[in-house]
Amino acid sequence: MSSCFDLTTNLSQLSYGVFSQLSRQLDSQELWLDLFNDQEKSSAYSLSVAEKDKCLRLSEPGAYLLRLLGNRGQNVKSFLAKLHSSAKIYGPKMDIPQLILHRKFCPVIWSRPEQIIVYIDKSEENLLDKNTSIDKDNSSIINQHLRLQCKASGFPTPLYQWLDDDRKLEGANQSSLVILRCPCTARNVFRCKVWNQVEEGKEWSEFYRATGKTFYSELISDIVDLSSFAVPFADCENCYKQKMEELAKRLGDEHKLGNSKDNLNLHEDDPMTTIAPEELIASDKVALIISNRSYSPNMTNLITPHCDAETLADALQQLNFKTVTLGDLNLSEMKQMINAYKKLLGEGVYAIFYFAGHGFEANGQCYLLPIGAPANDYGPQDCLSMDLVMNEFRDFHPSLNLILLDMCRRFLPLNIDAFVAYSERFRQGEIKINRNTVYGYATSEGIGAYEVKGEMNGVFMKYLKKRIKQPRPLLDMLNKKETQRSGMSKIPELRSNLTKQRTLLDPLCKDGHTTSYNHHTFHWRTMHGAKI
Repeated sequence: MSSCFDLTTNLSQLSYGVFSQLSRQLDSQELWLDLFNDQEKSSAYSLSVAEKDKCLRLSEPGAYLLRLLGNRGQNVKSFLAKLHSSAKIYGPKMDIPQLILHRKFCPVIWSRPEQIIVYIDKSEENLLDKNTSIDKDNSSIINQHLRLQCKASGFPTPLYQWLDDDRKLEGANQSSLVILRCPCTARNVFRCKVWNQVEEGKEWSEFYRATGKTFYSELISDIVDLSSFAVPFADCENCYKQKMEELAKRLGDEHKLGNSKDNLNLHEDDPMTTIAPEELIASDKVALIISNRSYSPNMTNLITPHCDAETLADALQQLNFKTVTLGDLNLSEMKQMINAYKKLLGEGVYAIFYFAGHGFEANGQCYLLPIGAPANDYGPQDCLSMDLVMNEFRDFHPSLNLILLDMCRRFLPLNIDAFVAYSERFRQGEIKINRNTVYGYATSEGIGAYEVKGEMNGVFMKYLKKRIKQPRPLLDMLNKKETQRSGMSKIPELRSNLTKQRTLLDPLCKDGHTTSYNHHTFHWRTMHGAKI
């Protein structure tokens, strides 16, 4: 800390220079309204109607607000804590006040084990006229884009620059990048550069840029593999041109092909243009299905998890999956079954883990709630972290590792710092997310999952059961758009690094895997007989 103040210095007793810099920042109505929004009247950051009206009338309310905080006993440490927590919601607008107060520089780190997550982007659906009739199988209209998302944390707030083969992409300086979902784009080498720094020429620069201090940090992500997401679209001129050139070569046509789509009329079912797909098989198919419903008296009971579990198990059994279905497990039992389930994973296996119950997301990681969890003051020790689950799976390499989570993704616990610290333990160990992992969430980040009164299944399972037996690539099957008749704001979300377009209907063939198949069968029967 600077010699003129330390963490215990009352805000009203800051030196004139520091006080003036801070007050100028708080003069911004956008900033002070975000800081002083606590609903608890006892909070130092709660304003009465009269106090708020006074600030709105003042042209420069910053000095008044700092003195008010000082009178309420707020010092540098407590104000930094408030700014830090607010930054998680409001972002970089909270950086400058923290820099003025000399918050420690924090190098950038990845916010989750997956450096880049790929989503099938649906934003263009919102641009369509509400009265437009759309064929559900018409992929040329919707889902033509991918959204690559990179998340990092640090102080000051990280900056982003997307790269294509180490070349900067113009204007691609946000945490997300939207690209066309086609083979020619999938061949590109995308990665993301993330950095943070303390700029020169600012009032606080001398403090941070002194000899021996760190004021710049940088990370560059691994290359993201998009091959499993590529779908040929007629809307991509480059893909179409390449297809024409390949066809001309096969037909021995030496004439130069034009760039217009009108030069040739190709049909997808034309045998001359169809290339036989690679036959994909599974050496075994296994599924662990957990449904937690009975949470009272600490939380509200759920209605549909057990029915959802039975519905999924029945469908998967028809697809030759070995299924283990369990309900209302406590934390110890959930960990026990995860430990048993991982023994079923192996080369060539198609594996599915499904959970329906209460849960939440904190600091980019999902937590599953067992029965018997405390009502409000639960911590990481009371939940099953998906970080922990993926850590258990790290030494196993199935051909498909599908994880379906039918739960809320809103943050509920009171103490987020405990969950942030818990997740950092895993990130420091650099959890490896193996290839061929697919996350299917029942809802988007920050949104709750819902049940509909009178329905046998929850919203997610209601639509999943209609298409789970369709002979479609897995990602398309999970992502296929359905009309949400429930009226709830619930949008499923996918994350994947699947390398081939597998389906749950791929045939089961244990040739060359007989020993492991028998081994899996033994453990599967053991799980059925487990006393929990």
